[in-house]
Amino acid sequence: MGKFLVRDDKSGTGYAEVDNLPNRGDDPYLPWAVTGARRVVFAPIAASNSVHVGGDRPKATPLMIDAKEAPKGTRVLLPENAQSQLRQVERMPAGLRAYDTAVSQERRTMCHTALGLLALTKPRYSRDAVRSVSLGVRVFLTLKLAGDYHKTQEMFYNGVGKYLYGTTNYLSFGRLSDKDLPKADGNKDLLEANQDRVWWEARQILKDGDPLESALNIHDAVGRTCLKQTDGGKFVTYKEWLDKLRAEGDGEMINEGWRGRHDKEKDLVVNSETKWAKIKVEGSKLPGSLSASLHSEAKHGFIQSRKRGVDKYFRISPKPAPEKVDPLKSANRYYQDLDHYNELFGAGPSGTTGTLLAAAFTFGYFSVGDEEFKQYMFAIIGYLVGGGMHSLNESLAVLRLLKLEYNIGTMLSYKPVASFKPVNAATVTFKGKDGNPKTQTFEGHDYRHAKVSDKFPLLPASFTNSKDCDDWRDEYYDIVILGGTHWRQRAAGA
Repeated sequence: MGKFLVRDDKSGTGYAEVDNLPNRGDDPYLPWAVTGARRVVFAPIAASNSVHVGGDRPKATPLMIDAKEAPKGTRVLLPENAQSQLRQVERMPAGLRAYDTAVSQERRTMCHTALGLLALTKPRYSRDAVRSVSLGVRVFLTLKLAGDYHKTQEMFYNGVGKYLYGTTNYLSFGRLSDKDLPKADGNKDLLEANQDRVWWEARQILKDGDPLESALNIHDAVGRTCLKQTDGGKFVTYKEWLDKLRAEGDGEMINEGWRGRHDKEKDLVVNSETKWAKIKVEGSKLPGSLSASLHSEAKHGFIQSRKRGVDKYFRISPKPAPEKVDPLKSANRYYQDLDHYNELFGAGPSGTTGTLLAAAFTFGYFSVGDEEFKQYMFAIIGYLVGGGMHSLNESLAVLRLLKLEYNIGTMLSYKPVASFKPVNAATVTFKGKDGNPKTQTFEGHDYRHAKVSDKFPLLPASFTNSKDCDDWRDEYYDIVILGGTHWRQRAAGA
């Protein structure tokens, strides 16, 4: 069986199988349709963006087709009136569904969940970095313990232990037991037994680095709750990194007024009117951001039941942007880009990526962008994306604050290309209902997508050199390789 399906109008199925997509230079193959088995059918850029009867491409999705009178190598973005006139031109072959915004989001969900599960269930790809951070945490705690045994155990128990046991309060991801610790109720011996249990079981997780979600749960909790209770350089280091990674000012991504999300377990009241009545969010064993139907198709297993961020929050509009907000931190710009590239909303921009990286830099002794950094970031993808706490884009957007290359919609590097001047019109030739060719001219905008390299600047070599990476890339080629380019067409000039 060929690795790819390409459009073939002479075939009864509407497609043919090939081992590799043809290289057409400036006229690449892009997603056109999906089969009933959810395999993507690719077509040249002009054909891939045609509108088909029976497809559910949203009306706001512009077309991109060859322009006979435009400069060579350009593509013309057609306005909505072109779609309504062309919608009746061509019928999608039976058994195929047009590759539209909804299909793209489903494919993104499956692709990013698959990546998160690879990171979560195969910790060998991030083992060196996770062990490095775990060792730093263990040394820190041991030194604190030597200084004041009882105070350190109490600090750890109150700050970290609450996330590791039971389902009554937090139902957190990476907890060590579903059973709550016995209530001490003033019983000093029982309290000390609880503290000892939390201390030694957590230290064993740090030593083993397994399960990954438990190790990162502890890293994050120690950074957030224990360092602030200490004096010395580590808290200063942590705070410095946190200031770089947490965009919490007015108009910034992590500021709750602009974060663009609402907690379903809280009432939403606007101008004294309840817009949302709070509900209880139940735990889920579904991996990543998958729905039950997508999970049955993806054929992944289940993971620890927890309250997923993607179940707990829904999207709301951020407040209007204030003046002079850094574009890299701007929440309004973040959501413009999200819609521009048809990316996923999970739980809003991630703050946990920032706290985990701050802890990693404090305890792990590695540098921005090096292999161990990439490994630890891959572990974060496993914890947050595989765990369904955030979408991949929400987890990675913060990396731009470290001056790292992250291109929304893809994890590949971009190679810029020369831009072209706008054109005023495009002449389109198509087959009419009577079978004869017809032409029509539409107003349009010139656009040429950026070329993409084959490098993943944020993924560790431990993973990119593996067969797992190759298989993931090929299965989700439309997202992994093309995800940052074909949706640029949709928004350019709109």
